[in-house]
Amino acid sequence: MRRSPSPAIIIRSVIGALMTLILLGALGLAPAGAVPVREPATLGPPRVASLPASSEFTAPSTSPFADVGTGHDFYEEISWLSEAGVSTGWSGPDGTRLFRPYQPVLRDQMAAFLYRMAGSPAAGAPATSPFADVPASHGFYEEISWLAQAGISNGWTRPDGTKMFRPHQPVLRDQMAAFLYRMAGSPPFEAPATSPFADVPTSHDFYHQISWLAATGVSNGWSGPEGAKLFRPHRPVLRDQMAAFLHRIDPLLPGRDVPTTGVVSSYDSAYALRDGGTVWAWGQNHRGQLGNGTTTDTSVPVQVAGLSGVRSLERNTAAAYALRADGTVWAWGWNHAGMLGSGTTTDTSVPVQVPGLSDVGSIETNGSGVFAVRSDGTVWAWGGNRFGQLGIGTITDSPVPVQVTGLPQVRSITAEGVSTYALTTEGTVWAWGLDTAGRPGEGTTPHSTVPVEVSGLSDVESLAAHQSSVYALASDGTVWTWGSDPTGQPDDDTTTEASAPVRVAGLTGVRSLQVQYGSAYALKSDGTVWAWGSNHVGQLGNGTTTDSPVPVQVTGLAGVRSIETNNASSAYAVTTDGAVWAWGNNRYGELGNATTTDSTLPVRVTGLPDVESIDSINHSAYALTTAGTVWAWGWNQVGQLGNGTRTDSSVPVPVSRLNG
Repeated sequence: MRRSPSPAIIIRSVIGALMTLILLGALGLAPAGAVPVREPATLGPPRVASLPASSEFTAPSTSPFADVGTGHDFYEEISWLSEAGVSTGWSGPDGTRLFRPYQPVLRDQMAAFLYRMAGSPAAGAPATSPFADVPASHGFYEEISWLAQAGISNGWTRPDGTKMFRPHQPVLRDQMAAFLYRMAGSPPFEAPATSPFADVPTSHDFYHQISWLAATGVSNGWSGPEGAKLFRPHRPVLRDQMAAFLHRIDPLLPGRDVPTTGVVSSYDSAYALRDGGTVWAWGQNHRGQLGNGTTTDTSVPVQVAGLSGVRSLERNTAAAYALRADGTVWAWGWNHAGMLGSGTTTDTSVPVQVPGLSDVGSIETNGSGVFAVRSDGTVWAWGGNRFGQLGIGTITDSPVPVQVTGLPQVRSITAEGVSTYALTTEGTVWAWGLDTAGRPGEGTTPHSTVPVEVSGLSDVESLAAHQSSVYALASDGTVWTWGSDPTGQPDDDTTTEASAPVRVAGLTGVRSLQVQYGSAYALKSDGTVWAWGSNHVGQLGNGTTTDSPVPVQVTGLAGVRSIETNNASSAYAVTTDGAVWAWGNNRYGELGNATTTDSTLPVRVTGLPDVESIDSINHSAYALTTAGTVWAWGWNQVGQLGNGTRTDSSVPVPVSRLNG
């Protein structure tokens, strides 16, 4: 329980604050004698922060704030604060942003900073304020209430028993020590018998917290006379100092070493599902697809606002979807054709629940349409429907979920382009949408707005599709395909279209399939990989750049556990020893072998710990390790590697904040 400061301390604090303001005014850094102005909440909803350590963040060459030069002592820390949105700053008269580095941090601003550092937890502000001087209408009411609920601030108790927060007073340095120590979870710490600071006696109310700050290196203080260290506990904390404190405290906060359980990439954005069901995102954000309340790109992971208990993720074009453990679906980002399912076509930069859905077991998307399979085997669809790809009997878009009728009980959905395929619990396949070159398997109409059964298939285990080709893996390990065939993919040793499924010749014992534009890959039960189709950059992995209408073995691979492909003609294999091998296109270093030269043979991705799985959709690749850390390499134009930079990398780099 925090003690109320003595009258002498209060007097010294007030005098110190006034002297600081007068000094700042004399220096032309703030109006002399002025009351500090709060950083407004009107620049948009608070962003959620997950910030890299200083060694992982590269400050930009151009400052995000007009009043913070690149030569400022804390330029990197202030840039870091801006990058993840812990501080939004002020809008200047000419449209520039101002940080006001030499103004004192007010107590309500401090509440906002810490709330964002904690991931903007959706605790819900109480109807009755915990503090008599903080009305519910206060711009930072939720943040201040959270500070009280979390026990980070106890405020002052008045004689009548009410609590006071004093939101517009500057934060003093000893108060700041207490806030940060509590924010870090009040970790066990034995304060030294001798104070690390000459001006902080061991009897100081916050001696324990201040000495912890010194022991962890969060505060180094000032050098005083005769080499003594000074903390200056009763001085207000300036905004640039606060940037430094928050930068240093971040690695010490609880939950920073939570393991990642899944990674999903989406063109120039990426998403990580962490233990406990929170979601973190980074990269491009022009449609709000990072879900953190902004449309600003970020090169470090930020937490998707208000989500917990998530069990799986799915991505669409500039949109994302989370399936929670309670069977509900949440969506955010681009809302073209109503693909967020919210009943509107308005983008949202924070997750919204898809109404009318419950007990959902899986989600699938295909660019503009979205599908949910419920535990009872029914399928519900929403979004774009120009070619009948929703299967609801019309070609009209739907901004809300509508049941797909006429289907047996469905196990899973595979959606690609403007065609959709359902695998039933009985092992049959049904299809609807655009029917170019015989798809969805009947070859009778340009498109079907309702499901029709694909003839000649039974005992199907899984489906894979890309653009104009579809593949079915049967329970006996054989592969069947149909659709358009620009490169001889339907491997009956021809280069013709197939309006009905034909068996891929020469393949048996297959346990999984992957498809990319123009090429297909089969992982066999003996750990070998076979590929066929287009080979212009060596993506078949057989040492040539010659297309093949029949499966050829990928050279030199054995003991493969899983395979992954992307739409940039690169391919990846994870072997049983946790190594990753890659081949094909390497324009941006996406093969991860320290070069940007294409490879017609598998090359080992360098410098990775043991890998659990790989994900890649564009020119970037992501590895989830067995330890729950995430590494990335390849294209990084908008920060999609998540390492605090926007520089491409031809070798894996750790994704900030997801590596312990």
